[in-house]
Amino acid sequence: MKFEIVSPTRVLFSGEADEVVLPTEMGEIGVLPGHARLLSITVPGSVQIRQGGQRQSIEVGAGFLEVDQEQARLYQKEI
Repeated sequence: MKFEIVSPTRVLFSGEADEVVLPTEMGEIGVLPGHARLLSITVPGSVQIRQGGQRQSIEVGAGFLEVDQEQARLYQKEI
């Protein structure tokens, strides 16, 4: 699936992901391709992005997550 992390001033990440794990107010959430539509508030923490056999970690601030079956986008209030 396509995954992006965007702020009001720049794109922090844009690429394909096999799995994304994000910190939310209710705990961590995992998003896989084909995930049901979802809106969620996110909290500061580490976003884990898995692409093939590699993992990447990106520190983020508070924001919100929008997911549909084809893509996920994390909107950041500030970085």
